[in-house]
Amino acid sequence: MSNESSPISANYEKRLRLRPHKRHINCPLPLRLGAVLALFTPAFAVAFETAHLADIAPVALFSAPAQVLTQTLATLSAEVGARVIELPYRAGESIEAGEVVAKLDCQKYHIALRQRRAEIKQLQAQLAFAQEQLQRAQTLSSNISREIEQQRQTTLITTEAQLAANQAALEQTQLDIDNCQIRTPYDATLIEQLVSVGEFVALGQGVIRLQQRQFDEVEAQIPPQQLKSLQQSRQIEFISHDTHYPVALRAALPVVTPQQHSRPVRLSFIAKAALSGSHGRLQWQGESRLLPPRYLAHYQTQTGLFILNAERIVEFIALPTPLLGRAVSVELAADTLIIIGDTDTLQPGPLK
Repeated sequence: MSNESSPISANYEKRLRLRPHKRHINCPLPLRLGAVLALFTPAFAVAFETAHLADIAPVALFSAPAQVLTQTLATLSAEVGARVIELPYRAGESIEAGEVVAKLDCQKYHIALRQRRAEIKQLQAQLAFAQEQLQRAQTLSSNISREIEQQRQTTLITTEAQLAANQAALEQTQLDIDNCQIRTPYDATLIEQLVSVGEFVALGQGVIRLQQRQFDEVEAQIPPQQLKSLQQSRQIEFISHDTHYPVALRAALPVVTPQQHSRPVRLSFIAKAALSGSHGRLQWQGESRLLPPRYLAHYQTQTGLFILNAERIVEFIALPTPLLGRAVSVELAADTLIIIGDTDTLQPGPLK
């Protein structure tokens, strides 16, 4: 037999050399007749190509409409009735916790404080005198009537009660003086001044509106079937006006909205926060990849794909039947070798 190869064979070998990613598998001719018949049939070379999953299937990228909610928006009200004498901050300025945001005129409360102190001093003297009178009556009980002793005891009890009431009133007056300075309970941004300097504010009237800083959250409505991918995602962003803000999932509310049939989720900003009320989109990467339908294979009655594992064994991975023209989600390692091209004659098993 001649050692020269035929033109057809030479062209085939040349074509294989030009396509270095092709591999060969020795497959029995009547593949669909089973392994037993394959032992008695001649084998021929079937060329196929492989590609890493990462090269043909992009990472699944999800998105949903979202907006920034303000978790704390509070109105600070006057706890005493008084005239406003100072508003040291303007709308939009940042305020640290404990700082004074409004000062009220406390002159009348200072006068009341001095009056309470004088009354307490007077009652303390009366109490000392009543105690002395009662002790004397008890010492001379044989020389005075029982009625006089009871009167002095009643006077002592009454004086003690008046002193206790005035001490409580003194504490209330001191509290009123403290309330003449309205302070912010947390780090905040001043949103609005509800009164002006010189205006009289009544007890309970709103003075300042504040927005708590660093507690803004993102709210989004997620389809229930995408919630798992959001919970597993390592990269979630809120995108508004072409600016990306990293966020982290805080909670998925245990309800389904009746109109949108979706799950509300709340996310917290990791670093810089977007402005309150901002609208945008929530975007996250899933753990799976989206395989285009042209790479799908069919084996027996199932749809899926053929892979070549590290032991050079062909495996068939069954996948859910995708919608027409839609990519299918695949949860495999990015470096998985996918067998592509004409796979109609492939069967699972080791390469020969």
